[in-house]
Amino acid sequence: MNIKHINLKELEERIRHIMERCLNYTGLYEEQKDYLLAFLFFKYLGDSHGLDLGKLKITEDAFYRLDSGIFKTESLYSGEILDNTLDKLAMEEYDVLVDVFKKLAYDAQKIFGGVEQGKKTFRMLIEKFQDIKLDPQHISSITLGRIYRSLIENFPVLNNKNEHFAPTPEGLSSLIAKLIEPSDGDKIHDPTAGSGSLLIRVGEEVKSDQFTLYAQEKNRDMCTLCKMNILINGMYPNMRSIECGDTLTNPLLIKNNKLMKFNVVIAHPPFFIKNWKEELDDEKIYDRFNKNFSPPASKADYAFISHIISVMDDTDGRAAVIVPNGVLYREATEGKIRKSLIEKNIIDAVIVLPSNLMYGTTIPVTLLILKKDREEGNKQAGKEEILFIDASESFVNSRTRNELSEEHISTIVNTYKDYSSVDKFAYVANREEIRSNDYNLNISLYVDTFEGESIDVDEITFRREVLEKEILENQSALDRCLSELKDLIRIKF
Repeated sequence: MNIKHINLKELEERIRHIMERCLNYTGLYEEQKDYLLAFLFFKYLGDSHGLDLGKLKITEDAFYRLDSGIFKTESLYSGEILDNTLDKLAMEEYDVLVDVFKKLAYDAQKIFGGVEQGKKTFRMLIEKFQDIKLDPQHISSITLGRIYRSLIENFPVLNNKNEHFAPTPEGLSSLIAKLIEPSDGDKIHDPTAGSGSLLIRVGEEVKSDQFTLYAQEKNRDMCTLCKMNILINGMYPNMRSIECGDTLTNPLLIKNNKLMKFNVVIAHPPFFIKNWKEELDDEKIYDRFNKNFSPPASKADYAFISHIISVMDDTDGRAAVIVPNGVLYREATEGKIRKSLIEKNIIDAVIVLPSNLMYGTTIPVTLLILKKDREEGNKQAGKEEILFIDASESFVNSRTRNELSEEHISTIVNTYKDYSSVDKFAYVANREEIRSNDYNLNISLYVDTFEGESIDVDEITFRREVLEKEILENQSALDRCLSELKDLIRIKF
């Protein structure tokens, strides 16, 4: 077969075009997207032999390469042979992928609207992908991984009417990775991992391959996608544990009956979660929520923040978490929690981001940078200030959303590293200032972005003289009219 060598942009556009053509068919839209992302994943495995098939004792005929094996048999349309093959592939040393292979049933006829439509769609996928090779000789795992993450970002999945599973925009993921500065040996964790793209981007920032990845995700389909995403991005050797379950009510990364600790924690928790306490068991609290002011059941924002702080390493733990702006100023119980975090010296920076930056909502959001090394007894225990950055106007307009440009990212990162005030952009507030504002972290209390009009005194003086001259001229004209009117009246009578 003649293999075509194409550039990155052309490859991404071709794959995107193929997927969009399939989505035009009738069927279950969300399941179709899951299916197509999984298809691309298994195409990658088939081309690259990223898993050691020899150790798994699966013959070439039993494998599912797109140009050979079971992908050419009619029987695969039942899905049974492929499912059995995938179960075998997931056994032994690749047990972490068992859920991937079990959950994603390759039965196209169920998803694309009947047997004939399923066959038609599947044949089209086979034909369109035949001259696209995803093995290391044709494309690096970094390049393919970025294409895969781009496809996920541009096909955001909404699997539940009450909970939004939307990917973190690439620009924001890059900003977080550069701000949090992961390093060699770090254990990196995302407690609300979604598709795993944020976790992967932070892993990419490490200068070596000496790091490990841990994640938890409530939605099983997204958890499956997270595992595929990590593998296709070449980070399977770094993947330690990807758990499926509710982080707030059932944290699963436990060691010796205690929450595991991590050097780096990054999170884009779902917004607008209500009644999160309904399934919370006392045995699952693990000292995350203070009994005196436990996060309210009506909003889960501070529940996620409390969990994140609990799993940060006690010496050098650092975290970046995306939250709605209400976290900065809401009162009652949330105000008490915020005061506690400030007094414990955990909040390092508050970065307000543009509105319409996220998928699924147009509300402005804030990036909180948290650090454990500021706590008493640690390296930066004497540092009590909080850096406020107002990046609400730092965006470029795209077709549907606002986006962070490389220049905006660089400006925010440099400002954070300098940790100093910048007129109308950043301010370093001391503890007393924050106390005087009753622990309200609303950006407008610290960064004055008001742009007063410049006043040109000479221009104003000139315009005043012109107006005074016009007034005199108009007064003279009015006097003449009145004089003429009097003369007319005198003549008439």
